[in-house]
Amino acid sequence: MRRFYRMMLLMLLCAALLFSGCSGEGSGQLTLYGVNTGKSDCLLFLLPKGETLLVDTGLKDTYDRLEAVLELAGVKEIDHLVITHGHKDHIGGLKKLAKDYAIGTIYTNAYDTATYNDAERETILEACRQWRQISPPLRGTDGLELGGVHLDFLAPDRPYSDEEDDNNNSLVLRLVYGEVAFLLMGDATTVIEEVLLSPGEEMTSLLPAAFLKVGRHGKEDASLPAFIAAVHPAQAYLTGNREEDEDSPSPAVLARLEEAGAQTYSNEGEHLAVRWQSDGASLSPGEYVYE
Repeated sequence: MRRFYRMMLLMLLCAALLFSGCSGEGSGQLTLYGVNTGKSDCLLFLLPKGETLLVDTGLKDTYDRLEAVLELAGVKEIDHLVITHGHKDHIGGLKKLAKDYAIGTIYTNAYDTATYNDAERETILEACRQWRQISPPLRGTDGLELGGVHLDFLAPDRPYSDEEDDNNNSLVLRLVYGEVAFLLMGDATTVIEEVLLSPGEEMTSLLPAAFLKVGRHGKEDASLPAFIAAVHPAQAYLTGNREEDEDSPSPAVLARLEEAGAQTYSNEGEHLAVRWQSDGASLSPGEYVYE
C-alpha cells in the first residue's frame, strides 16, 4: 500500500511539473524574428513571459515563410497581433494565419478608414477573439503591458487620406523590455517622422531605440537624417528586397543608417528570418536563420 501511495505521489509531482512548464511563464528572454517575406512586413516577438506578439503578416503568397518561422519557434497560438495598416503587404497573410492558429487580440488603427476594405474588416472580426481599435497616441500609463514588455502607440494622431499618402495611417509602435527599446515604423513616411520630431511634441524623448524597423521598406520617402539621429539605433531592419523593387531599400537610406553607426539587415537573400534576442539589458546582433 505504501508503494502505491509513493507511486501516486510521484505521478502527481510529475503532473505538477508538466503543468508548470505550460503555464506561459516564459524564459525571461525576448526573441524577435524578422521574417523574410520579401518586400513586406512580418515581425514575430516571443515575449519574456511566454506570450507571442506578431506585427503584420506579410503577403498572402509569402505565408509559408511565416508558417515555417512559427513552427521553428514552437508557437502554438498568437496571443497578440498588431496590423499596422490594411495594405496587402502587411495584412495579406491574415486569412491563412487564422486558419492555422488561434488569435487572441488583433490591434488596428481606429483612425484608418483608407487602407481597409469591408472584406478585410470582416476577416479581422472573424479571425480573433477580440478586436481592439487603437487611437494613438497611447504612451506611458496609457500604453499596454503585454507578456513582460511595455507597448506604446506613438502615431498617427489622425486619419490620412490617399492624397496625403495613406501609408501614414500605419501604427508606429515602441516596445520596451527593460532597458532595450524597439521602434517599429510600419510604412510611416517622413510626414510622420516630422510630427514625431516636432519641438512641441512630447514624443522626441521616446524615439531613442536600440532597434529600428525602418519605415516604408527602406525607401527614400522615409528615414530623414534628423529622424535617424534622434533614434540613434544600434541595429536597423529594412523590409525591402531590391529584386522586387530596385529602390527598396534605397542605397541612400542604407548609407544614412550606416553613417549613424547602425548595423543593417534586410529581406534580401535566401534566409528564412533574422533573429535577435534580449535579456532586457542588451540586444544581441542579428543572426540570419536558414531553413
